[in-house]
Amino acid sequence: MIGLGLAALPQKLLAEAIGFIVETTIVVAVTWHYVGAHYELQIKAARADEEQKAHQAYVDLNNKYNDVATRLQAAQSHTSVVHETIVREVPKIIDRPVYVRDCIDGDGRMLINAALSNTFPASAAASSADATMPSASAP
Repeated sequence: MIGLGLAALPQKLLAEAIGFIVETTIVVAVTWHYVGAHYELQIKAARADEEQKAHQAYVDLNNKYNDVATRLQAAQSHTSVVHETIVREVPKIIDRPVYVRDCIDGDGRMLINAALSNTFPASAAASSADATMPSASAP
């Protein structure tokens, strides 16, 4: 059916229609090519800008690291290790022997024996008025 419609059109109109289609196709193709090229250039420019920013951040960080390393080296150069041995003798002062067999004197031993047997000697009661010991049976 299309073939019949084309045959019915005059030759000049058919040539113009084909020319229009070819010209439109060429314009679209050229536009597509240049828009695509422009888009690729924009993408490349954006990537280059991002790479430049990343490189600048890397350089700044590297400079900061070098500065810190330089300050650390300077600080370490001022420190030094000194080994010093200090020997002191501590004097021993002994008032009375602590670890001996007889820790209680005679009067104390007499008071303890009197407390155990519930009999206080008269001399102990007379010598100390507050030396009363409770009986062993008292709670």
